[in-house]
Amino acid sequence: MLAPLCASAALVLLAACGSNPGGADAVAAGEPAGKDVTVGLVAPSSGVYGLYGPVLSGVMKGVFGSDAAASGIELLTEDDAGDPQTALTKVRKLVREDGADVVVCCVNGAATLAVAPYLKSVGIPQIAPLPGPGGLGKFETAYSVGFYAQQLSEPFGEYAAKELQYEKAIILSSDFVQGHDVADGFKEGFTAAGGTIVKEIYPPLDTSDYGPFLSQISDADVVFGFFGGADAVRLVKQYDAAGLKDEAQLIGLGPMVSRLVLNQMGDAAVGIQGVFHYAESGMGTPADDAFVKAVSAVAPPDVTQNFVQANSWTTAHVISQAVTDSRKSGDSLLTSIASVNIEAPWGPFSFNTKTHYPVLKGLLYEVVSGPERLDHKVLGTFDGAE
Repeated sequence: MLAPLCASAALVLLAACGSNPGGADAVAAGEPAGKDVTVGLVAPSSGVYGLYGPVLSGVMKGVFGSDAAASGIELLTEDDAGDPQTALTKVRKLVREDGADVVVCCVNGAATLAVAPYLKSVGIPQIAPLPGPGGLGKFETAYSVGFYAQQLSEPFGEYAAKELQYEKAIILSSDFVQGHDVADGFKEGFTAAGGTIVKEIYPPLDTSDYGPFLSQISDADVVFGFFGGADAVRLVKQYDAAGLKDEAQLIGLGPMVSRLVLNQMGDAAVGIQGVFHYAESGMGTPADDAFVKAVSAVAPPDVTQNFVQANSWTTAHVISQAVTDSRKSGDSLLTSIASVNIEAPWGPFSFNTKTHYPVLKGLLYEVVSGPERLDHKVLGTFDGAE
């Protein structure tokens, strides 16, 4: 039976945001959850992806706060600034000094992979809250609420060639682990379906001037890639300023044109397309309707529901449900996380037992001018890879 997400938790979605490793490891890995559970969140509140950390923390505090009397879940937050080595240092601190029973980490895909071996070695469950790189399935303690890069980019590559009839593509993606994973997935799906990759371009993270990279775009009918945060804002604005929107359709994996950054992009974002698991304009599911209603009631006028809130909400409810299940069944917290079933804003949520990533569908949407703000219009759907 699917456990519904608690609507009351969203009323606080936008809230402001001693060493004993052996004991913490034993509780997390091999024993049922105790009366009190400590969740360590490692996410950036500074750096390129600094806008994500406060949202993750605020939403998760809201969910846990609504259940605190029953579940006794405490959230501790650390800033890794999106840096893998800093993330590992902060994770070790949460486990060794704060006795974390489960760690939510990270936003940067490289950081997610950097901390996974350590958490496996000490038996602490890890949950990655946002889309990231593949490969977590080889760590029995690691699961991801966010999809892995190729999970949507590869089937979308096939969809782009077969359904959208694109023939020649340029890959334009940030030069880091997740950017290359997204690109590799699209390339595999697109070429297998008969498309041709004309060129691959990988600007460094935190690039201020994309001119030298955009000048390489020619002889293609679609440009696909991954950018997030401040990089996405700069890329989309400069793509528009260069007059490239009329030459090749720009399509990016979801964060590139998320509602988190649309206001900063302005009209430069209109017509840009995104591929994602969640339509921020609304999914029409009961859980999403409750989520949207509650967020709209407390959000400032320029803040609307977005994928980071939706994934943060889902991550917190995965943990809350797993804690409840563990206490009832006597199974370990890790076992309960692996078998959790809830209703996420985008639909039924469970983990693939082999890959440790969620089972989901992909959406293609376009940025349009709405009556009050820029928004998303869903153009099509496709099945995500396992």
